Amino acid sequence: MNASKILSEILEMDSKIMTLQDDFDGQPEADRKAALVGLADTLLEKTGEHDSVPLPMIRVAEMICTLEDGPLQLARALSHPNEEVRHLFGEAIISLGTEDGVDSIAAAVDYALENKGSAALEMPFILAWIDDPAATTHIHKFLELEETDVVYAAIEACASVSDIDSVEVLKKLVEDKREVEVEDDDEDEAPVTIGMLAQEAIDIIEGAEE
Repeated sequence: MNASKILSEILEMDSKIMTLQDDFDGQPEADRKAALVGLADTLLEKTGEHDSVPLPMIRVAEMICTLEDGPLQLARALSHPNEEVRHLFGEAIISLGTEDGVDSIAAAVDYALENKGSAALEMPFILAWIDDPAATTHIHKFLELEETDVVYAAIEACASVSDIDSVEVLKKLVEDKREVEVEDDDEDEAPVTIGMLAQEAIDIIEGAEE
């Protein structure tokens, strides 16, 4: 098969895909949700911790964004053990929050707060990527959790956003003696207190304001 023939078939497939996508979008919300969530659950279950993300999962994550409760459905994948999967669905949440404002993904934030674990670890960084002043308020919620790794993630997110409103919240943690393992410049892990990390974040934020 020559290049022209291959190109012609590709364009024909693209046209068919567009038609099928329009047909799918025209289906009732409940039917679209059942199909997408069902397929997503199947793909997530079959994808191991160290597997590559299957191509259908990329399309499914994109299409879930069109659902009314898309942010919540996407957030469920943040509990998956596969880092690439979490990244894929996290990027989809970021796109929704960027397009419609951070409050549009409130259900995803609530899911992470309630389920904790890897979902709570991912969410502060997801929020930090959303260009919306209200994102900082949501990040602060993760500073109140008991999991030290999550608090550490939220502190890093606060420093990344560098919103001056974070300073007063972080000051409440300056005397916190809980320890987390943090990599130094030599990639060796050493225990550092939450208080030390909070003070470092405050210094970064205040330095950015000068």
